Amino acid sequence: MGIDRKKLYEAYESEAEHPLGHAWLEVEQGIIGQDHHVRWFFIQYLLGIRLQPKDLILDLGCWNAGQTVKYAQLSDVVGIDISYGKLKQAQAGRHPHIRYIQADWDNLPLKQGSVDWCIWDEGIEHAEDPAKVLVQLSIMIRKGIIVGTPLGPDAAVPLTYKYLKGEIQLWTGGHLHEFTEEKLRQLMEKYFKVETVHTVKHSFPGYQWLVGIGEVK
Repeated sequence: MGIDRKKLYEAYESEAEHPLGHAWLEVEQGIIGQDHHVRWFFIQYLLGIRLQPKDLILDLGCWNAGQTVKYAQLSDVVGIDISYGKLKQAQAGRHPHIRYIQADWDNLPLKQGSVDWCIWDEGIEHAEDPAKVLVQLSIMIRKGIIVGTPLGPDAAVPLTYKYLKGEIQLWTGGHLHEFTEEKLRQLMEKYFKVETVHTVKHSFPGYQWLVGIGEVK
């Protein structure tokens, strides 16, 4: 895609210290505060009913561990994020059941069959090449994956590309792709046996999420 990866990574680091707070994004902040918990609860529920004793969870794109600590109530977790600043915030919690690793999408540092389940929530839309990430995960995972992403159209995508090209100065979070139910299913089916793709509805009109569940082939 020819994106400016250095500028992208620098934006993520800056976001760790200066969360999105532009006036026009107050609606998004409201969604985070009021409605995102619907999707989080749903993903945690889906994970919980599939876990077996001593299963190991990978939280890919764990950010500052806001949800990782909830997954750690179910089992041991490995959290991976590209941002040093966000992982520093996560590690301040000193949770006994979470291990953190700093890494990017292209070079995930886990061995074949090293984790049982992966949660990739609010991540696939950020990856420059989602298929490259999924093929790595299909090797690392023993049981399955749960993927969460916004349901398109996603207005943040064209704005991210404009930001990376220097056409605007407004950082909108780094979304590089938008997904329909069919697009997410087709992409996941290349590497996993897709059980289902759910649409998770929010009370905020027009704002919905896709949650796909796949088992290792």
